Amino acid sequence: MTNILPAEAPRIAISLQWDGLVFIDRHLVPEERLDRAFGELATADLSKTIVVEADHRLPYRDVRRLVERLQAAGLSKLALAAELRGR
Repeated sequence: MTNILPAEAPRIAISLQWDGLVFIDRHLVPEERLDRAFGELATADLSKTIVVEADHRLPYRDVRRLVERLQAAGLSKLALAAELRGR
């Protein structure tokens, strides 16, 4: 089943780069501050969907760990971004 998040839906982008750097809405967040930042997101506005964007070269386990950290912080409204390639 494929669900597409409407373009106008309120969201926060969390990006995981190939080198392990994490960005929240294009702002770099140091590793040691990630859990606190995720907790702050959870208390700020739970109506927004967290869209997880990960470099396609990353192993699935790295993406899964990030999602688990988000869930541990209390964020459950998550979506994974996907890039469509050649149709």
